[in-house]
Amino acid sequence: MNKQIIVLVVFTVAAVSGSWFLLKSEELAIPKSNVLFEDIKGHAQAIDKIILRNNLGNIITAEQMHMEGNGSHFPIDVAEVKTQRWYVTNVNDSGKGYPADQVKLSELLGALVKAELVEAKTKQVSKYERLGLKGIEEGDSQAVEVSVYAGSRQWNVLIGKDASNGKGTYVRKPVEQQTWLSDQKFDIGESQGDWLNHTLFSFSADNVRSIQRTDEEQWKIEKVDAGEADFQLVDRQDSELKYDSVLETLAKDISSIEFDKLHVMDDELWDSLSALVSLELETFVGDRYSLALAEGNDKIFLQITSDTSSDFWASWLFEVSSYTKTQLSKRLTDFIINQNESLNASEGN
Repeated sequence: MNKQIIVLVVFTVAAVSGSWFLLKSEELAIPKSNVLFEDIKGHAQAIDKIILRNNLGNIITAEQMHMEGNGSHFPIDVAEVKTQRWYVTNVNDSGKGYPADQVKLSELLGALVKAELVEAKTKQVSKYERLGLKGIEEGDSQAVEVSVYAGSRQWNVLIGKDASNGKGTYVRKPVEQQTWLSDQKFDIGESQGDWLNHTLFSFSADNVRSIQRTDEEQWKIEKVDAGEADFQLVDRQDSELKYDSVLETLAKDISSIEFDKLHVMDDELWDSLSALVSLELETFVGDRYSLALAEGNDKIFLQITSDTSSDFWASWLFEVSSYTKTQLSKRLTDFIINQNESLNASEGN
């Protein structure tokens, strides 16, 4: 009897030890910290395409601009191609490209290159949903699949939910069952518009030579040369400005205009709108732009024409905010103190 008990104890200890060893071996097989993509860092400078997809289909395809190719089709100087080197293809199903949000794409790429897998999570398919990591072929998937290309090389990852403690994001490679918590947070916009560069112009207020309103409201401001500190009202130099930087403020407002939504140019839609403002702008390098603002159906649209990148501007209609409408709809009385205002100010003193 004693021998049987001893044998039973030996087998029990052996079984427990074996189970412990197997569990420990599996645990040791999972690295405590590991980069998401082992070889991407060495190819980071060669990355030339990014595709984002979700369960509804393609979000964006973004590609690098090239001086001799797509870069020449956008309203940026050749010297600026290196700093605005990405564009989104087939915007609004138009077959045409549009400049991408360079900062947003750079941040995404940077996070992918730096990402480390800090904690192994579930391998069970039934639990993917909790982490937002079901494959995008599933109709209720919450994941975004990111594909990065450098020539013939390709890297793919599913981006899921952020961790509840705010430290990192859950990820899974589509060909693997293992899910992970990464140490990076990924800013993934799930509409094409989230990835576009919403700032319209590449010139700054310092580069503006003149602005002229050409509709029923007539005025013009200009600088004789770029070295001048202030704009002047043409033929109204004797008028007193409401404040010193009022004309400079207009130039800054125009040079920094951002659109809310991008539309493919629709002549029928444009002709149905009510005209609001027409402006002409010239830069010190000789580029000229015509800005026409119109509204209809509680929306405000901006059309831009220019000899600079004329094909580009002719392709698009920009939906802008009511704030932009206010910025562009300046009257002469918005710039100068009229006689009654001046008298009232004098009487108050």
